[in-house]
Amino acid sequence: AGHIQNDDGYPDPTKPPPANDEIPVIKDQISLLKESGNIDSFLLYLYGVVLSRQNERRKAAEILVESINQFPYNWSAWLAFIECVDGNEVK
Repeated sequence: AGHIQNDDGYPDPTKPPPANDEIPVIKDQISLLKESGNIDSFLLYLYGVVLSRQNERRKAAEILVESINQFPYNWSAWLAFIECVDGNEVK
């Protein structure tokens, strides 16, 4: 769904996903929810992914830590956080 597929029909993890023009709109809407305090760990995770997609890795890492603190069993949030950091430094 929107990913570049390789010969076997699965998304190719070595190629970036195609651009999504809705990312800035999603970011703005989730940002408003966060400011109002009406956000849960899963929306925080999504917000972190959106920020990461826009190369705001430091802020993405901070948001993903918030998500992980609220719900530490979200393995996807951990993986997204790992993508934002390089060793001990935030990319």
